[in-house]
Amino acid sequence: MPIAREILLARELLERAERMNIPHEKVAAYYESLCLFESCATESLTLQEQDLVTNLRRSYTRSLLAQLPAFMSVPPHDWVVFYLLLFKLEQEVDSIIQEDAELRGNYIRFLGLGITPEYERALGELIECRKNRLSPSEPQHSS
Repeated sequence: MPIAREILLARELLERAERMNIPHEKVAAYYESLCLFESCATESLTLQEQDLVTNLRRSYTRSLLAQLPAFMSVPPHDWVVFYLLLFKLEQEVDSIIQEDAELRGNYIRFLGLGITPEYERALGELIECRKNRLSPSEPQHSS
């Protein structure tokens, strides 16, 4: 698939994610768009395409941070999936929350959900699931 087509498809996915209210569907669309962006090797992008990808990632990350208050009551497993998405967007998130106090507050409040026992348990279950899926040839790191 040509790079320009991948970028266009990723943008369409982000636009669709923007309108979704079901947490796991929203996150899935974001992840799919990020995979498309990542499949475009940076060295094969023109400067204009690189700027477009950067701007799309930043713009939709800003939008996601603005929508976080609507997801404050998600079940623990959905919170974990959102948390992992925000972690994947760490560079954009860090830059945006340094510039915007309201979005920083949304982010901090959302992360604060993770300190309850239910959310900690969900995160632990996800980590355990990941450990169990490691093949015997992959090293397991203990924390």
